[in-house]
Amino acid sequence: DNTAPTCTGTPGCFDFEDGQFLTTTFVPTGTGANWFLDTTPADAANGLYSIQSGAIANSETSCFSYTPSTATSYVSFNLTVSSELYNDLLLFYIDDVLQPPVWSGTVNWQRVIFNTVSATHTYKWCYSKNSTAIGGSDLARLDDILIK
Repeated sequence: DNTAPTCTGTPGCFDFEDGQFLTTTFVPTGTGANWFLDTTPADAANGLYSIQSGAIANSETSCFSYTPSTATSYVSFNLTVSSELYNDLLLFYIDDVLQPPVWSGTVNWQRVIFNTVSATHTYKWCYSKNSTAIGGSDLARLDDILIK
Protein backbone atom coordinates (compact mmCIF):
# COMPACT_ATOMS: atom_id res chain seq x y z
CA ASP A 1 0.00 0.00 0.00
CA ASN A 2 1.60 3.27 -1.10
CA THR A 3 -1.02 5.64 0.31
CA ALA A 4 -0.46 7.82 3.35
CA PRO A 5 -2.58 7.19 6.42
CA THR A 6 -5.68 9.29 6.79
CA CYS A 7 -4.90 12.90 7.69
CA THR A 8 -7.85 13.35 10.08
CA GLY A 9 -7.33 16.24 12.47
CA THR A 10 -4.51 17.82 10.47
CA PRO A 11 -5.15 21.44 9.37
CA GLY A 12 -5.71 21.54 5.60
CA CYS A 13 -6.77 17.88 5.58
CA PHE A 14 -9.74 16.69 3.56
CA ASP A 15 -10.22 12.96 4.15
CA PHE A 16 -14.04 13.05 3.78
CA GLU A 17 -14.46 10.89 6.90
CA ASP A 18 -17.10 13.34 8.11
CA GLY A 19 -19.25 12.03 5.27
CA GLN A 20 -19.33 15.38 3.48
CA PHE A 21 -18.01 16.85 0.25
CA LEU A 22 -18.97 20.49 0.58
CA THR A 23 -19.47 22.57 -2.55
CA THR A 24 -18.98 25.66 -0.38
CA THR A 25 -15.36 24.52 0.09
CA PHE A 26 -14.80 22.74 -3.22
CA VAL A 27 -16.20 24.68 -6.17
CA PRO A 28 -17.65 22.47 -8.93
CA THR A 29 -16.47 23.37 -12.43
CA GLY A 30 -16.34 21.58 -15.76
CA THR A 31 -18.89 20.75 -18.43
CA GLY A 32 -20.37 17.57 -16.96
CA ALA A 33 -21.56 16.03 -13.71
CA ASN A 34 -19.93 17.09 -10.44
CA TRP A 35 -17.62 15.09 -8.21
CA PHE A 36 -19.47 13.46 -5.31
CA LEU A 37 -18.90 11.65 -2.02
CA ASP A 38 -18.33 7.92 -2.54
CA THR A 39 -19.72 6.16 0.53
CA THR A 40 -18.54 2.66 -0.37
CA PRO A 41 -15.74 1.83 2.12
CA ALA A 42 -14.04 -0.58 -0.32
CA ASP A 43 -13.58 2.34 -2.76
CA ALA A 44 -11.60 4.52 -0.31
CA ALA A 45 -7.83 4.66 -0.01
CA ASN A 46 -8.20 4.96 3.77
CA GLY A 47 -11.17 5.05 6.08
CA LEU A 48 -14.73 4.83 4.83
CA TYR A 49 -15.12 7.61 2.25
CA SER A 50 -13.49 9.09 -0.82
CA ILE A 51 -14.69 11.36 -3.62
CA GLN A 52 -15.44 10.25 -7.18
CA SER A 53 -15.67 12.06 -10.50
CA GLY A 54 -19.16 12.54 -11.87
CA ALA A 55 -20.51 10.35 -14.66
CA ILE A 56 -19.79 12.33 -17.83
CA ALA A 57 -20.34 11.92 -21.55
CA ASN A 58 -17.65 11.98 -24.22
CA SER A 59 -15.90 15.37 -24.57
CA GLU A 60 -17.00 16.48 -21.07
CA THR A 61 -15.08 17.23 -17.87
CA SER A 62 -15.91 16.72 -14.21
CA CYS A 63 -13.88 19.23 -12.19
CA PHE A 64 -13.68 20.97 -8.84
CA SER A 65 -11.35 23.61 -7.44
CA TYR A 66 -10.22 24.77 -4.03
CA THR A 67 -8.62 28.09 -3.08
CA PRO A 68 -7.32 28.24 0.50
CA SER A 69 -7.65 31.59 2.26
CA THR A 70 -3.96 31.61 3.22
CA ALA A 71 -0.69 31.02 1.40
CA THR A 72 0.18 27.36 0.77
CA SER A 73 3.13 25.60 -0.85
CA TYR A 74 2.30 21.89 -0.59
CA VAL A 75 -0.50 19.62 -1.76
CA SER A 76 -0.70 15.84 -1.63
CA PHE A 77 -3.51 13.42 -2.29
CA ASN A 78 -4.32 9.79 -2.94
CA LEU A 79 -5.71 8.94 -6.37
CA THR A 80 -6.99 6.01 -8.36
CA VAL A 81 -8.18 5.91 -11.97
CA SER A 82 -10.05 3.43 -14.15
CA SER A 83 -10.33 4.87 -17.66
CA GLU A 84 -9.55 4.57 -21.34
CA LEU A 85 -5.74 4.51 -21.50
CA TYR A 86 -4.16 7.75 -22.83
CA ASN A 87 -7.53 9.32 -23.65
CA ASP A 88 -9.67 9.74 -20.52
CA LEU A 89 -7.53 11.50 -17.95
CA LEU A 90 -7.28 12.66 -14.36
CA LEU A 91 -5.67 16.11 -14.46
CA PHE A 92 -4.36 18.34 -11.66
CA TYR A 93 -3.78 22.09 -11.98
CA ILE A 94 -2.16 24.73 -9.81
CA ASP A 95 -3.35 28.22 -10.78
CA ASP A 96 -4.73 26.85 -14.08
CA VAL A 97 -1.33 25.37 -15.02
CA LEU A 98 -1.47 21.63 -15.69
CA GLN A 99 0.91 19.72 -13.42
CA PRO A 100 2.44 16.59 -14.92
CA PRO A 101 1.91 13.73 -14.89
CA VAL A 102 -1.63 12.95 -16.03
CA TRP A 103 -3.20 9.64 -15.06
CA SER A 104 -5.20 7.24 -17.23
CA GLY A 105 -5.85 3.55 -17.72
CA THR A 106 -5.77 1.40 -14.59
CA VAL A 107 -4.03 3.27 -11.78
CA ASN A 108 -4.20 1.69 -8.33
CA TRP A 109 -4.33 3.92 -5.26
CA GLN A 110 -1.16 6.01 -5.01
CA ARG A 111 -0.10 9.16 -3.19
CA VAL A 112 1.24 12.12 -5.12
CA ILE A 113 2.93 15.26 -3.79
CA PHE A 114 3.34 18.70 -5.35
CA ASN A 115 5.45 21.53 -3.95
CA THR A 116 5.15 25.11 -5.15
CA VAL A 117 6.09 28.66 -4.16
CA SER A 118 4.27 29.82 -1.04
CA ALA A 119 1.33 31.97 -2.17
CA THR A 120 -2.44 31.91 -2.40
CA HIS A 121 -3.10 29.23 -5.02
CA THR A 122 -6.12 27.66 -6.67
CA TYR A 123 -5.92 23.89 -6.95
CA LYS A 124 -8.12 22.11 -9.49
CA TRP A 125 -8.81 18.44 -10.22
CA CYS A 126 -10.51 17.31 -13.46
CA TYR A 127 -11.55 14.01 -14.93
CA SER A 128 -11.69 14.58 -18.69
CA LYS A 129 -13.07 12.33 -21.43
CA ASN A 130 -12.13 12.45 -25.09
CA SER A 131 -14.68 12.28 -27.89
CA THR A 132 -14.75 8.50 -28.39
CA ALA A 133 -14.93 5.18 -26.56
CA ILE A 134 -14.78 4.28 -22.89
CA GLY A 135 -12.45 2.10 -20.89
CA GLY A 136 -12.37 0.64 -17.41
CA SER A 137 -14.97 2.01 -15.00
CA ASP A 138 -14.60 5.49 -16.55
CA LEU A 139 -13.87 7.35 -13.31
CA ALA A 140 -11.30 8.78 -10.93
CA ARG A 141 -11.33 8.87 -7.13
CA LEU A 142 -9.43 11.02 -4.63
CA ASP A 143 -8.87 10.65 -0.91
CA ASP A 144 -6.84 12.26 1.89
CA ILE A 145 -6.18 15.63 0.24
CA LEU A 146 -3.65 17.59 2.33
CA ILE A 147 -2.92 21.24 1.55
CA LYS A 148 -0.50 23.30 3.63
